[in-house]
Amino acid sequence: MSDISYSKFLIKSKFNPKKAKKYMESYDKIMESGLFDKNYYLKAYPHIAKSGMDPLVHYLFYGYKEDKNPSAQFNLKRYLEEYPEIKKMGLNPLVHYIDNDHEGFTLEENPFVARRKKILDTNSLFLADYSFDSEPLVSIIILNRNGLGHLQRLFGDFDKKTNYSNYEIIVVDNASCDKSVEYLHSLNLPIRVIENSENVSFSKGNNDAAKIANGEYLILLNNDIEPTYGWL
Repeated sequence: MSDISYSKFLIKSKFNPKKAKKYMESYDKIMESGLFDKNYYLKAYPHIAKSGMDPLVHYLFYGYKEDKNPSAQFNLKRYLEEYPEIKKMGLNPLVHYIDNDHEGFTLEENPFVARRKKILDTNSLFLADYSFDSEPLVSIIILNRNGLGHLQRLFGDFDKKTNYSNYEIIVVDNASCDKSVEYLHSLNLPIRVIENSENVSFSKGNNDAAKIANGEYLILLNNDIEPTYGWL
């Protein structure tokens, strides 16, 4: 169920209990569908972020009336062209789509997913047979604080995508409390972890790691990236 209280829906619906209940149910259905992209919505319509309103609440009450797309996949204009009666009836197009299971309506390909796939395919194509004449040791230095999700993306298939074999990893963890350290110790990689009891500065963290690095080269790597094949 929605984390937003019924009273907020009641206020937005101008104290119409039936409408408030319907919008709460719609909120949950839309969230479950995955067809509302909060990040996309806020980037496409930045003034909404300034209002402090929940993006999906904005879409439910105002956005659909302003012909705003709820995600890159759901093309509102095309949907209304196929089902013109929706606007005349004042219905929310995305709720209408979910309630009526319109399998005949083709969703747009997410442009961010498509671009990611193109980058991965291109890298794999051009770098698959690349070999190095020599491989001096490279020390990869990463700073982290409560970035478990980032680390899981970064190291998910790190070794597979790193076609350069002579490297070490030094992670400086700045007093994380989200099981980042436990995850790092579980990895089967050439990794060392500096476990700080406080959140030290960016420069100090990198310098502390550099002091114990053995590599001829140093790479200062953000923890919030996803490496592609042949990145090193």
